[in-house]
Amino acid sequence: MRLRGVLRLVLALLLAATAIVPVLLLSENGGGGVAPAPPFNSSRVKAVSWHPRYTATSSST
Repeated sequence: MRLRGVLRLVLALLLAATAIVPVLLLSENGGGGVAPAPPFNSSRVKAVSWHPRYTATSSST
């Protein structure tokens, strides 16, 4: 039972290392790495209308 816990821990660490190392290598070479998020601009947020634009009518003949 204890061996399973150790194996899970090792597997989790390996997965984390494979996810982090490429990001670190890219950022060191000036390739960018993870770009920072742009500042939030509240003026670009539009209100969402829950009413449909076009009502479904059977007036087309």
